Amino acid sequence: MTEPLCLPIDNPTFSEDKETLKRIKHLEDRIEQQYSCHEILTTITALADIYQPPTSEPSPSGCPEFLKPFITDNPKDTIDKDQGDIFRIQKEHGTLYVLALLSSELWQGLESLFAGALISYCKMFNSGSRLRLEPNKIFREHPLYLNQHNALMELRNKNFAHKDTLNDRHHLHYFVEEPDKISIDSCAPHKSYEYHLKELQPLINCMALTSKFIAKDIDEKKESLIDRLNAQQREVLLEHWKTFAS
Repeated sequence: MTEPLCLPIDNPTFSEDKETLKRIKHLEDRIEQQYSCHEILTTITALADIYQPPTSEPSPSGCPEFLKPFITDNPKDTIDKDQGDIFRIQKEHGTLYVLALLSSELWQGLESLFAGALISYCKMFNSGSRLRLEPNKIFREHPLYLNQHNALMELRNKNFAHKDTLNDRHHLHYFVEEPDKISIDSCAPHKSYEYHLKELQPLINCMALTSKFIAKDIDEKKESLIDRLNAQQREVLLEHWKTFAS
C-alpha cells in the first residue's frame, strides 16, 4: 500500500483558507489525543493487572514481542523456562509479589506511573494550544462518571500539579540536642499518600468513555473536512498525490 502524504497546507489554496486550516488543526489535535489515550490506557491497564489476585487461568504461551531481541543472546528454551517459572510464581502469589521481588524501586514507583497517567488525562481537558475536550459532552449520559471525572481533575490540581493540600507536603521537624540548642532535621521521614489504589478504577471508567468519544469525533471531523474541501483544494490534493506518492 502506498504511504499516505502530509496535507500540503503550505499551498495557497490551503494556507489562505483559515477555516480549512482550523478544521485541519482540530482534527490533528484529536488524533494526538487518541495517541495519548492509547498511552494512558496501556499504563492504567498494566497497573490494574498488577493488583489482580493470584489466578488459575492458563499462562500465556509463546514469546512476547518485547522479548524477541533477547532470543539472539539466549536460547529460546531458556527463555521459555524462565518465563514459565515467573508465571508459576505469579499464579501462586500475584503480579505485585513478582514485581516486588524483581524491582522494589519500580514497585514503589507505581504511584508515579498513576500520577503521569492522571496528568496526561487531565491535560486533554485543560485549555491550551490543543483542542480541549468538553466533559459535559463526553459524560452527558453518565452523571456518575462525570462526578468521577471532576474528582480526578480536583485530585490532579490539588495533589499533583499544585500541591494545594497538606497531603504529600513535607512537614518540617526539629530536635533539641543540648539544652536550649534547637536544630532542624532535614532528613525526617516524608509521608506520601498512594492515590492510585482508590482512584485507578474511576480513571479507567473515564478513559473508556473519553477514548470512545475521541474515536467518534475523529471520524466526524474527517468526513466534515473532506466534504468541505472546494474544487481547487481537491485538485491540489490529487495533483500532489500524483507527483509525490511512491
